[in-house]
Amino acid sequence: MDKKILVGTDELTMVIFCDLSDLKDEEEWPYIAESTIDYFAQILKFEKIFGHKIDMDASPPAGYSIAYTFGNNPFYFSMAYHPKNPNMGIICKFSAYAWCEYCSKWSDLFNQRMDIKKFADLTNVDGYISRFSRVDFTIDYQNFDITVDKLYSSINKGEIEIRNHKGIKNSSKTNGFFQGEFQTFYIGSRKKNSRLFLRVYDKKIEQLENPSFRYEEALNVESWVRFEEVFKSKYAHDITEILRQEVDDSEDSLMAFISGKVLEKYQFFNVMEDKQIEFTSELVKIYDKRNVEYSHLRIENPRNSDLMQSINYIVLNSGLMTLIYKIQNVCGEKKVKAFFEYLLSYYLNNYKPNKDVELWIDKNRSSVMQDELEKIFNQIKKHR
Repeated sequence: MDKKILVGTDELTMVIFCDLSDLKDEEEWPYIAESTIDYFAQILKFEKIFGHKIDMDASPPAGYSIAYTFGNNPFYFSMAYHPKNPNMGIICKFSAYAWCEYCSKWSDLFNQRMDIKKFADLTNVDGYISRFSRVDFTIDYQNFDITVDKLYSSINKGEIEIRNHKGIKNSSKTNGFFQGEFQTFYIGSRKKNSRLFLRVYDKKIEQLENPSFRYEEALNVESWVRFEEVFKSKYAHDITEILRQEVDDSEDSLMAFISGKVLEKYQFFNVMEDKQIEFTSELVKIYDKRNVEYSHLRIENPRNSDLMQSINYIVLNSGLMTLIYKIQNVCGEKKVKAFFEYLLSYYLNNYKPNKDVELWIDKNRSSVMQDELEKIFNQIKKHR
């Protein structure tokens, strides 16, 4: 299979600060916050894309207490504020799934690309200060001859060295998680006050074991290793300003910027040969030339995967196939058919969905309709 490098943004969080110079009483803040949420929601088309603003049932972002979401959707998205602390501003938090859905629907509705550059520009509004507090950039290497386990082992053995753009060795601590082999490792600290770390993991295994909206993509590649660079606090603030002031509106410019930010801190070198290993040198081409054919920014078309996960579990992991085999070999094939007839009869006559199931139906009805059962079954066949 052809090698591919996919450059993109995973999750992001922005904080919006209001001009509080005329705030005379703290009790005025909730009214200001509510109107600000409505104002930015209108600019960013949240109701048109996600649905009507509603109180949030899920936990609000850490430190905030009054939280809203838009629409009854199967992903995490929130705008929130603290009624007693105006200096915390208003937070706008996208999960990876929510961001993909937002970009995809924006493209469908307005026939133009949505990306982090455009989002930063739209939120640059007079009278407010807005900046990212967290940004996750991703580099996906598909069909490259690398594994997370081999890469992690080579780093620990001193065969591969991580250097920054000045050629200085990265001295950050490396931590891996062992599950028969290393499938994930981190470079740098993930503590609360950390401004930057890199997560490297096997995206294909992640999708096959915990299917989400990129499950089908994982089935169609030989390998898929993701490098996920997480910027927080001051680094995320700086990215906001660079996006607004230095990155132009073209896809190539943003792609080069994201690639450059990863290369700025994390370049992988073969120590013995003193040269970049293949996936780093290929990323440098994107940064330098900006026209590598296989390296386009991604706007995924997210598809709800919860029904697929449930069917996948029943077929592959629940023990149902073993039970059928036992019935067939002990009682005969006719009894297998009788068993399924009994299950259907029991469901039709006795099953009563609980409140959680009804809530799931409300949230997922529109997205699940896009998933034909035949297509789900075909995906399961590929995973056998």
